[in-house]
Amino acid sequence: MAIAGNGNSEAIKSAKADIISYLPRDVIANILKRMPIQYVVRTSMLSRKWRYNWSTIPELEFGQQFFENFDSVSIISKLLLLHSGPILKFVLQIPSNISFTEREVIDINQWILFLSRNGLKELTFENSSGVFWKPYKLPSHLFSCLQLTHLKLRRCSLFPSVKFEGFPNLINLELHSVALAPELFRGFFFRCPRLERLIVETYGASDQLYIHSPNLRHLHASGSLRSISIENAQGLITLTISSCCPLRDLEHSRSSNMIKLLGRLPNLEKLSLDYFLHKYLAAGDVPKRLPAALNSLKMLALSKIDFRNSYGEISSAICLIRSSPNLQELEISAYNNDHSAVSDPGIEFWEEKCTMGQLRTVKFTSVEGLTTELKFIKYILACSPLLEKVYVEREEVADASAGLMTGFMISKELMRKMATGFGKSKMVHSVTKDVISNLPTNVIENILGRVPIQEAVKTSILSRKWLLNWSTLPELVFDRQFFDLLKSRNSESKFVRVLNKVLLLHNGVNGPILKLVLCVPDLLSKNEEDISEWILLLSRKGVKELTLACLFPFTGEDVY
Repeated sequence: MAIAGNGNSEAIKSAKADIISYLPRDVIANILKRMPIQYVVRTSMLSRKWRYNWSTIPELEFGQQFFENFDSVSIISKLLLLHSGPILKFVLQIPSNISFTEREVIDINQWILFLSRNGLKELTFENSSGVFWKPYKLPSHLFSCLQLTHLKLRRCSLFPSVKFEGFPNLINLELHSVALAPELFRGFFFRCPRLERLIVETYGASDQLYIHSPNLRHLHASGSLRSISIENAQGLITLTISSCCPLRDLEHSRSSNMIKLLGRLPNLEKLSLDYFLHKYLAAGDVPKRLPAALNSLKMLALSKIDFRNSYGEISSAICLIRSSPNLQELEISAYNNDHSAVSDPGIEFWEEKCTMGQLRTVKFTSVEGLTTELKFIKYILACSPLLEKVYVEREEVADASAGLMTGFMISKELMRKMATGFGKSKMVHSVTKDVISNLPTNVIENILGRVPIQEAVKTSILSRKWLLNWSTLPELVFDRQFFDLLKSRNSESKFVRVLNKVLLLHNGVNGPILKLVLCVPDLLSKNEEDISEWILLLSRKGVKELTLACLFPFTGEDVY
């Protein structure tokens, strides 16, 4: 017994001396999986039992970090040669600073052959190397990897044989600048019956996209698309399409491209389209609504809509909105690339309303302030009784005054909506009757501080409580924009009277004038008496910042 006891104690001491060798197999696998491959191999020196642990890891990744340490790819061949278990995942990301010899290109072909015999399920091959002036042609061995579930390729060419029957287990496919013969491209996805997620990015490679995949749930297509067709894809949930060039048959389409592309996607939940897709959908007849409503659509993003001179694009956007009764989130961005006259669809176009009872969030970006943009925003607000959040981002314009006016017009529509449409939600009855009067003081001050003084004064008609809000503004600006607007409506002799009224009605007790900017037209520069009276008034209202400038019409300069 004593001998046995001594033996056990020696075994315990031995185990304590080499704890790392007795780690559970799953713990070891977890450790190795989280390390770069070059460090994984070095673990063979940790312990006798760790000597070959690295050779059984099922995932091998050779990316940027690997190529920073090794300037030759021959090491990869050695690692594959010594590997003794199945390789379920293989990642090869060749950076742009790596140049391969012809011999090394042959090595890559051999790696793929080796992987095809070792149960490969996930393959990522991303080629950013400058040496490949043309796409790297993948060897035919790839088409023997019938167990593949995930495949990601970048900058290579894919030419399956006529006898190729597809990847029966493929679920996730990403093709970035992959050249594929058009006649094969059309049927390639059909040969992947279990495909659920597809990302296609084409630039000068295959520019015709034909989707025929009943189990496909997510599709993202971008690049230099020239033609697109989606058939038998009723399971599609998310669809994102963007093209950097016009799609074919834009001008000669007789039937509706809108119906052809989106008319048979009943389960679609998220849709994102951009500039050239709007032009494609606007070609042909645009219906007021799709024949089959997009009842599952919850998020719609339409970027770069031409609000200036494209009635068709506005019509297609409205058609999609009307066809999506359960829409919850809407994102619209404008694209105005010229300064031609604005083409308004007309009153009848905006009269046919729809109800989006589920819409909660709306986001408008790059808004320039065109009539059609403001009418579009007004239309959406009128159709959304339960709207909760509205984001509006103006396009940066050279004319600051025009930008301010745009902001004011949009703010006015939003405030009108708050006073009417938002009141339909479940709120306190005493508040819903006059929501605008119950805005926080800091919000009111923020609104008034962002609009020209002449428009700030007009807010007195918005609500009873807004009657004198403008009169407590701490900053008054009478600049070139102020005088330009007055000049178009009144004679120059009335300038003094307008300023007198504004300053007289200003409530200096509750709201002192801390800052005043007065850019006086040349006509008034001689009226020193009135100017002196204004300065005297300011001296009694606690003014801290004063800017006085005389505008000379011929020089266009301000003299202070």
